[in-house]
Amino acid sequence: MAEARRLLTVVDNNMFANALIMSTLLEAFKYGNAPKLSDDQLALSVNFFEDFQDQNAAYNTSLMSFFTQYYDETVNYWHTGEENQVSLLQILKLIPMKFVEALLNGLAPDNLLKVLYTTLGEKALFQLTQYIPTDFDDTFVYMGVGSLLFEMRDQLKTGWELWSEDNTNITSVFDALKKYAYRPFSSDPNVNTIDPRSYFHMRKFLDQAQSEGSDIALVSTWTESIEEQRTLFYKGVIMPYLVNTVDVTVGADTIYGMTSLVLSGVVSQMF
Repeated sequence: MAEARRLLTVVDNNMFANALIMSTLLEAFKYGNAPKLSDDQLALSVNFFEDFQDQNAAYNTSLMSFFTQYYDETVNYWHTGEENQVSLLQILKLIPMKFVEALLNGLAPDNLLKVLYTTLGEKALFQLTQYIPTDFDDTFVYMGVGSLLFEMRDQLKTGWELWSEDNTNITSVFDALKKYAYRPFSSDPNVNTIDPRSYFHMRKFLDQAQSEGSDIALVSTWTESIEEQRTLFYKGVIMPYLVNTVDVTVGADTIYGMTSLVLSGVVSQMF
């Protein structure tokens, strides 16, 4: 797959990789002997995030998407998607696949054929998962970046100033976190509906909580409800499998982002 991407020059940009790499470099400078990022490097990375902030909100928000956002004039709405990968899948429609399969069958190794068959078989699902809403995983990793920049603002002044200019309403993140939380014991289907796979790994925990009479609110993945999706589906903002999930990694990154904001002092600085 890596070789195919290289040969076809299919660029795969996302904010999550940028955020994790930037966090690693910042921490390596803070705790180790790594060199300090230059002002140009900081500006490139921080400004890159702007393409991933939710453009559909009627107010300034720090909610982030995994893929770049693009404006769709036909529906007057912004949606996400890795344009290069989507375009590559569209090209497959124009290729005489039977001929290509026969050619590869004689020339290519079996694993390359498996890649081709897998790509074709999952094309529809792959296209659907491109147009995802903003999410809490990317959002709170991004909050972690801001927290590191704030802690080192005397040494990384450019990075912190650029980040803070783009994030003047951090409360929007916490408002969304409460709005879209998974609440299994609620009577509202917008918050009590979850992907069956999520329920499967949580079922014993939820059963115990219910038997103890506890109320539960868990971090979900996507900033979209079932009711909102009924409209936004036709504008190109779609939860994969059309339902929200509870992911342990998303929860961990959310806790990381929240504690980083508090411990670094960003929350007291900006509220």
